[in-house]
Amino acid sequence: DDSTVYEGEWANGRKEGRGILKLATGHTLQGTWRQGEVVKVDEFRFPSDSPWVNPDL
Repeated sequence: DDSTVYEGEWANGRKEGRGILKLATGHTLQGTWRQGEVVKVDEFRFPSDSPWVNPDL
């Protein structure tokens, strides 16, 4: 079961423009899409239970 969710702009059935991708793992990616592919990442967040301890790296 893939519970990945995209919230944002669409064009011709594909991600297009600004949006947020919420992965089933709890990670979130905020950025810009063109023709369904991410072309710019503005922010990538780890879930609160992630072993990653330094989000500034």
